[in-house]
Amino acid sequence: MHPSRTGGGLELGLDLPTAPSRPAPAADPRSAPLPSPDGERPPAARAAATAGPATSDDLGAFGDWEQADLDVDLDMGSTPPPAHAPAATAAPAAEVPSLGIPLDDDSPPRTRVPTEVPSAVPMALAPITEAEIEAVAQFGPKPANVFLTPLYAWKIFRRKPDLEKMFALRQQTHEAGVRGLRRQRKEIFEALSRRHPKSVQALQSGLDAADAMVMQQQSQFSQQNKVVAQQLEGLEGRRKGVEEQLGQRRRDHQLAQVAVEEARRRHKQLETDIERLVDRIARAQQGPGPGVQASHVDVAALEQQKQALVGQISARKQAIFQAQQVAQQRRQELQALERDIQGIDQQMGQAERTAQMTQASTFRALNAAQDARLDAYDDALRNVMEQAPDLLEAPEKVRLAELEESIANLGKELEVHRRAVTAFDETARRQGIGIAVVVAVVFLLVVASLVRVG
Repeated sequence: MHPSRTGGGLELGLDLPTAPSRPAPAADPRSAPLPSPDGERPPAARAAATAGPATSDDLGAFGDWEQADLDVDLDMGSTPPPAHAPAATAAPAAEVPSLGIPLDDDSPPRTRVPTEVPSAVPMALAPITEAEIEAVAQFGPKPANVFLTPLYAWKIFRRKPDLEKMFALRQQTHEAGVRGLRRQRKEIFEALSRRHPKSVQALQSGLDAADAMVMQQQSQFSQQNKVVAQQLEGLEGRRKGVEEQLGQRRRDHQLAQVAVEEARRRHKQLETDIERLVDRIARAQQGPGPGVQASHVDVAALEQQKQALVGQISARKQAIFQAQQVAQQRRQELQALERDIQGIDQQMGQAERTAQMTQASTFRALNAAQDARLDAYDDALRNVMEQAPDLLEAPEKVRLAELEESIANLGKELEVHRRAVTAFDETARRQGIGIAVVVAVVFLLVVASLVRVG
């Protein structure tokens, strides 16, 4: 289990002792290593891999942020102490232990080059100072005058929410950063296992189980994403089809409305024509006025025309009714399609919410499996460093020390931000609030008295 994921309390501010140094194993007094199975002498040791200092890229990707666990317990003595070999040039080489498993049959025993190997154990974590906490908190010192405490309480009121947001963001970046650094340690062990597959064979079963669990969770997560995508794609296809029908029904409804208006216009025109005929008939029946030449008007023909137009009124009204019926039907169809659109949108929203909850649970399980895999690789790497440190090349030990130090620094930064949230004097804050309340009450009473006097 990696130290940053154990259940211990936060101890980043303590002066953790440095693990005692352990001297390197003495050189084997034999003048030469054991011969290989074919009787030849073993080849030279492999070239050391290049390892650079830690950079900002070592923090890993931030796409898999999870809420960081505040229970950080850095066990600074869990990694092996430094092993310094004497810088003698004529010291004989010795075989590297193989964790109880014989060395690879296809390669001769690995020889240890007598050279100065840097320590793979980081230095003890420096204690957290009040200055470091105040640099983040920025609350300022406790007021010497009690009447200045209201300003102090106001500063806390304004600053504390920002610090809580900063701490929440720091938790996320801490979790992602530690995972990125631990992945690099996993890569170091994988490189080691490729060089000495049989030497670490006893550790491989647990690693294979952790890898299998991660692959299972990844497969489940991908399958859920696929199911959700198919469901949403089906709903989106239905919505697109309904939208096409909806557009056609809107056009039909508009045409039906135009037909209703046209039927009403024709009916109105018919009524106007009848009124004109009635007026002509009335004037013809009254006869010409004094001094007006009489004109022959066929009243009977006018009456016949009027009756013909009156007979069309019923048909025109029926046309209006039918047009209104069609328009009503088109409107109902339009409303039904709009309800279908709303129902599909609700189904899509519900599917997305359900998918988010399901995927969140699966994502947490995937993160847990990934963390368990990193724990397994950390334990395996720790076993190698304790039982067969010479399987690791010198640059790898240097890089492991840098990674441990980077993880410790990330934990320290997280603890500084956690303490900064409450890095104020609670007594002074309460005094400031009390004084502010008293001043406000007195002010209101004075204003009320002045209002009554006025």
